[in-house]
Amino acid sequence: MTIHFGTSTGPIAGFAFTCGHDNGTTEHRFGSYADASEFLLSELNTHGFTGGLAVCGDVDYCGTGRMHIMAVETDPAPSFSATGGNAAHLLQLLGLPSAADEDGCLFGSMPAQDFLDRVLLAQAVNTDARVPALVAAAPAFIHVGRGPGYTEQRLAELRVIAEFAVSHGRTVQWGG
Repeated sequence: MTIHFGTSTGPIAGFAFTCGHDNGTTEHRFGSYADASEFLLSELNTHGFTGGLAVCGDVDYCGTGRMHIMAVETDPAPSFSATGGNAAHLLQLLGLPSAADEDGCLFGSMPAQDFLDRVLLAQAVNTDARVPALVAAAPAFIHVGRGPGYTEQRLAELRVIAEFAVSHGRTVQWGG
């Protein structure tokens, strides 16, 4: 499981397509979701797939796959993703619920200033320790571990997200 940390969506400039890779967003811009959907459906009907629009370079995976519509914000927020175990560790440091729900999901949101206060406190008291990789027998849980400095680095990234959210009037969100 991967948990994504970011902010609530800001003002939308338009809609584009993505294959899901970090470098997979197309240059297409549509004024509405409906217009983007109509174009994507036309592409699917013409070719049987939408991966021909992919720009990531992963021809084997994306070339005959499906593209997805994504909102393009006027001022995109910083964000990052962490493995479930490492995300739970970060949430624990922030004093937030870190256990997945009955469906295996871990998500939440909070006002930006409250989140920033928790990050600043965690940065002040953090003692970063290395955690070795671990594979549990059942259910197939893999903890990829944490190297030295991982927690400090991620707390710094959470601080950037929180400060952005404060300055832009957004909430901080996490989930996966």
